[in-house]
This record gives sequence, C-alpha cells and structure tokens, in this order.
Amino acid sequence: MQLVVGLMGLVSFAIGWRIFWQLKTPDALSIEHVSLENISVVIPARNEENNLEKLLSSLQLIKHTFGEIIVVDDHSKDNTKIIAKRSNATLIESSSLPDGWTGKTWACFQGAKHAKTPWLLFLDADCTFESNAAKPMFPLNSAETSVISFLPYHEMKRSYEQWSSFFNLVMAIGVMDPPQKLFGQCLLISTSTYFDKASHKNVSGRVLENFYLADQLRKQGIHTHAFLGRGRFTMRMFPDGAAQMHESWLKGFSSGAHQTSPKTLGIVIVWLSGLSAIGYSTIALFVRSNSSTTLFLLPLIYAILAIQLFYIQRRIGNYSFLSAVLYPLSLTYFHALFFIGVFQKLLGIRTSWRGRHVS
Repeated sequence: MQLVVGLMGLVSFAIGWRIFWQLKTPDALSIEHVSLENISVVIPARNEENNLEKLLSSLQLIKHTFGEIIVVDDHSKDNTKIIAKRSNATLIESSSLPDGWTGKTWACFQGAKHAKTPWLLFLDADCTFESNAAKPMFPLNSAETSVISFLPYHEMKRSYEQWSSFFNLVMAIGVMDPPQKLFGQCLLISTSTYFDKASHKNVSGRVLENFYLADQLRKQGIHTHAFLGRGRFTMRMFPDGAAQMHESWLKGFSSGAHQTSPKTLGIVIVWLSGLSAIGYSTIALFVRSNSSTTLFLLPLIYAILAIQLFYIQRRIGNYSFLSAVLYPLSLTYFHALFFIGVFQKLLGIRTSWRGRHVS
C-alpha cells in the first residue's frame, strides 16, 4: 500500500512540473496594436468601497492615460458610489437587474454600451495596476480576432487567505490549459468583437461568465488568450474575512468543474490525489507506523512535493513557504468546500454573494 502511495506522489511530482512551466508570466508583450487612449476601462462594482479607491488611484499612476474609466455601481449599500464620484471616472448607476442576468454580467454590459472607444478592458474592482503595468501589455498579433485576459497576482495579508491556494491554482490551470479560456478579472476585447460576436448578453445568467464567454467567442472564430499578471496587476480577493472567502469559492465551484475540459480535469484530479495520498499517509505514519523504511520514504516525497508546491504557488500569489509545508490543511479545506458545493447543488440550495443570491 505504501508503495502505491509513493508512486502516486511521484506521478504528482511529474504533473507538478508540467503545471509549473504552464503557469508562466510572459517576459515581453507587444502593445503595438492597442494604445491605452483607445481603451475604455469598465469596472463593475457592488459594495467595493474597500477596493475601488485603490484601483482608481493605481490607474492614475500609469504614465499613459486610458481613453475613459467607467465605474458601474451595482446598487451598492456602502460608499462605492461616493468614491467613484470623487475620481475622474464616469459613474453609471446600474438599472434594475433583469431576469436571467447576474449582477456582474448586467453591470459589464451596461458599461460597455456607454463606452466610446474601440477597445474594452473589463476590470474587477479588487484589482490594482502595478506602476509598470502599461509597458508592453496587450499581445495581439491579430487584433480584431483576439481576446486576452490576465490573472492578477494574488496579494494576501492575513493567514486565512493562504487557504485559497488550491482554488486559485485549479482555476489558473483550468483557464490556461489548451484550449485557453479567459480570466474574468482582467479582460481586453475590441468593442466590435464584443457587440458583433459575443458579449455578456450571451452569458447573462452565468456565474463564471468568463468561461462561457470564451466558449462563445471561440465558436465565432475568435482566439482567446490567458496570461499571468505578475508584475502588472495584483488583486486582494478576500480582505473582509474568511466568510467572504467561503462564499466566493462556493458560488462558482461546480460551474468551474463543469466548464473544465475532461483532459485538464483528469490531470488535476490525479495531481490532487497524489498530493492527498502522500500528505495524509505521511501524517498517519507519524501517528502509528513503526516501519523505518516508510517512515523515511513518504516524508521525503512529502518534502519534495511541498517544496515544488511552494514554487508553483508563487507563480500566482505571495503564498508563504509555511502554506506549502502545511498543504494538507488547505487541501482539506479545498475538498470540504467542494463537497459542500456539490451537496448544495444537489439540494437546490442557492449561495449568496455581496448580499445577492446566485445560482
């Protein structure tokens, strides 16, 4: 049995290297086809007072100026609207949410309709631009037939945020494994492609709209590209506490698994199974085993996997080395939330996000 567990760990190690090289930040990207003056930034915002001001301030620090910045206030109950008004952004107050739409898709669609430039950059309010973000940023070799997206680098300041590691990794793998989908946090698309080919109207009721939008665009012959945004964009996903983190991952868990290709899903399952087997078996060994051979072998594989995991995690966020060493804890959290999400789906229990129920 221990031999089987060890082999599973080695398979996970091999897959880990594949993931490590897959999750690469591009060194140099061409901006020749798109100037920032031709881009409208569209920011959907619902109760984002803790994030919006930081994002808007970061946009002011960029050397080149965007054509316009549009904030769509989605019926916020905090100071989101006030923060948007005192900036140089254009504030749009979202109209009532129509049936069959999510708050985000409706806000994005309204913002796009008000835009006056040839390009649209949809940004989540919890993103922040780095000072050098505007340098070679948009790699479009065939501009009108390409849509690109970035996954901002995950900045964490509190210990509970480290528990998100496997959620973020699985999401990144699912998007970046061919055929590439799109990240929803930072997405650039030409205005003509958006309205002529596929827009948020086509995915109006979807929670993970970026996955479905990528599918719609590819059916129209549009190429979709996904990149890591380290050094260009950051995001602070869950500053409001662990409950916010639970809600966020639960709302789109099953949808994300459904939209992941069978090949990618299989790779992820094998990788996580090996990590689980090694992690839990090593813990069990220290509790009850007297075998000197296994007491040496499995902990060695565990240590190798933990070190590898640390370097993989650092591709997408400022995860600590301790987080990698104690990875069975965050992996258990991942498994627990996955099964909770499955049961909620089976029982028809709706989750909530930002004070609004989602399917």
